[in-house]
Amino acid sequence: MKNKLAALLIAILPTFLFAQNINSEKLDTYFNSIENKNLRIGSLSIFKNGKEVYTKHFGQKNIPGLIYNQSTKYHVGSVTKMITAVLIFKLIEDNKLHLTDKLAEFYPQIPNSDKITIKHLLGHTSGLGSYIVKDGEVWVTEKTTDKQIMDLIIQQGKNFEPDEKVAYSNSAYYLLAKILEEKYRKSYQKIVRNEIIKPLGLKNLDSFRPNQKKRLSTFSL
Repeated sequence: MKNKLAALLIAILPTFLFAQNINSEKLDTYFNSIENKNLRIGSLSIFKNGKEVYTKHFGQKNIPGLIYNQSTKYHVGSVTKMITAVLIFKLIEDNKLHLTDKLAEFYPQIPNSDKITIKHLLGHTSGLGSYIVKDGEVWVTEKTTDKQIMDLIIQQGKNFEPDEKVAYSNSAYYLLAKILEEKYRKSYQKIVRNEIIKPLGLKNLDSFRPNQKKRLSTFSL
């Protein structure tokens, strides 16, 4: 459902974005339909020439007991990969890391680490799988340790040789995040805040902290 909704958004939004005026009525009708059918929840903000011309929150009323306001943050999942990639390239620009560096320099215990490079990890061509799934089921719904995750990545091994093909890999980006922590000698949360959020003055982006309030869980877009 999430992918279908994303495809629909990609299909309809250019019509509104490139039009002279935003058709708020049509957008409202579309998102109200999603909400009324309880298909998904989300938030949309469209800016033109630096000014917000449309905003919409939809679906929140369908979550029992949800307390929601304008300052509530969405707990995102794989969108974080873009942030991780930006931070990795920042290290590369500062000559503190290279695309050709081998995973073995950081985690030699990972199968094929002597062949897997930073470039492979970034481009989903490493051959590593997904630590999210164990025995055919998503298992990281509860608190897990780094050791549990690393043990599973080692156990899963390689699915193919680096550059042999492209296959989405959660494990690769988990390892990139851990490499960031090693390079910066800080937690991922602090790296994001110090290197992205604070310098850019981003008021509505935050890195997850334990017991953080006003945050929508991962049932959100």
